[in-house]
Formats: sequence, structure tokens, C-alpha cells
Amino acid sequence: PELTYQVSTTVESEEPLFQGALTREPGNTKGEYEIQQGDLALAEGDEFLPSDYELVFVPGTLTILQRSIKVDKTVNRDMVFVGEDIIYTIVVTNDGEVDLADVILVDEMLSVNESIGALAVGESKTITLTYTATDADWEKTLYNTVVVTSDGGVTDEDTSEGTTVYV
Repeated sequence: PELTYQVSTTVESEEPLFQGALTREPGNTKGEYEIQQGDLALAEGDEFLPSDYELVFVPGTLTILQRSIKVDKTVNRDMVFVGEDIIYTIVVTNDGEVDLADVILVDEMLSVNESIGALAVGESKTITLTYTATDADWEKTLYNTVVVTSDGGVTDEDTSEGTTVYV
């Protein structure tokens, strides 16, 4: 992320000028990283004399939090006959440390591609989907996979236990 700074001055007619930039400890995984002054300095400018000021750096910390999403899919029956319903229950949970937006649920077997919106940290949403066993499913064991994604490329998937179809 871009590191920024704030300026406070008691002289209204002067606009301080800067050169250089703040830096931070290297790293891009979850954790805390020290923000450092780097080569940020006051610069000469029209009607601004750096020698009239003192640049005071206040150390800070950049915190990288983890995005994470979890999906669990269960099925209500392990055996059905052609024409009977199979009910799938899907629970999507934000188990990370930041709110998630644009959460999408995809279940190819059931032709579902649905937005479930945003999830706050710790929030869960439950979705129930129904599938009716067909003649084409006869003597098969159906396993159903669901995939969820959200902003920032966070993804998870889960497959239900099998349901065997009989006539």
C-alpha cells in the first residue's frame, strides 16, 4: 500500500514541500510492519525555507490482516429414489479478519451462480438448495461441490457426502 503523511503548520501562507518517501519493513504476509521515515525530507520551494521548520517523524505500524472464507456443504440423505428431493445446506462464513464484499456462490450441478453479498468478520449465511433425482441419476452416487469466492481473490470449496439414487 501507499504510505502517506499529514502536514501541520502554523503559518497559513506557507505550503511545506517534501522530497523522498516513507518506507516500511519488507513483507507481504499477515502481521505488523514498522513504518520508517525513509528518505522523506523537507525541500526548498517558492516562499518556503526548510531551515525555518523541523521535520518530526512519528513512527507507526502497518498491519496486514488476513482475508478468509469458509464454506461447508451438507446433504440431508445418503439414498433417494428417482423423483425424490435431495436437500443441500450450504453455510458460508467469513472466518478472516476483514469484512468481505462481492461473495459469489457457484454450484455447477444445480446451475447456481449467485451473489450472496457482503460478509462481516465472523458472519455466516446459510443457503438451502434442492435437487430432484432424475432417471439419468439412477444407480449413481451424487457428490455435489460448491465454490465460494469474494473480493481479493479469496476462495474455498466443499463437496457433500454422496447420495445414491435408486429406482
